[in-house]
Amino acid sequence: MHRKTDLCRQEGKPVKLRKRRMGARSVRILIVDDTAIFRKALWLFLLTEPIFELVGMACDGSEAIGKVEKLKPDLVIMDTLMPVMGGVEATRMITTRFPGTIVIGLSSVDTEAAREAMLNAGAADFFGKIEALDTLMPAIQRCIAARNPHKSKGCT
Repeated sequence: MHRKTDLCRQEGKPVKLRKRRMGARSVRILIVDDTAIFRKALWLFLLTEPIFELVGMACDGSEAIGKVEKLKPDLVIMDTLMPVMGGVEATRMITTRFPGTIVIGLSSVDTEAAREAMLNAGAADFFGKIEALDTLMPAIQRCIAARNPHKSKGCT
C-alpha cells in the first residue's frame, strides 16, 4: 500500500516551474497523476506551448484539492485511477468548490464508463493517455477559449 508522501518522493528532482512572462496571460495548470514519470512527461509535452504555466503537481485527488485551493489553477489535468482519492471524486469536489476551474480527465483505462464518470463529475473533457498527445492541446485550447463567450460557445 502506498502512502501519499512515498508517491511524491519518487519524483527525485522537482520539475522547475515556468514563471509567467510579463504582460502575457498564461494558462495556469496543475497536473494530477500518481505516476511521477507520467507527470513529468506530460509537463515536458506541455512546455511546447508558451502560454502554459505549470503551477504544481499532485499525486492523488486529495492532494489536488488542497493545491487547487492554494494555487488557483485555471486548468487541472486529472488522472482517474489513483490511491487515496481517485480522479472522479476529486473532480466532483473541485468543480463544485471551484467552479471556474476546468478539469480534463486522463486515464490509462479509456472506457465509456470511465469517460462518463469523469464527465458526470464535472470534467470538461476526457481522454485516454495513449491518445493524449494528439488530443490534449486542442482540448485545452477549446476549454480556455470557452471561458470567453466571444470566442466559443462550448468546450467539447
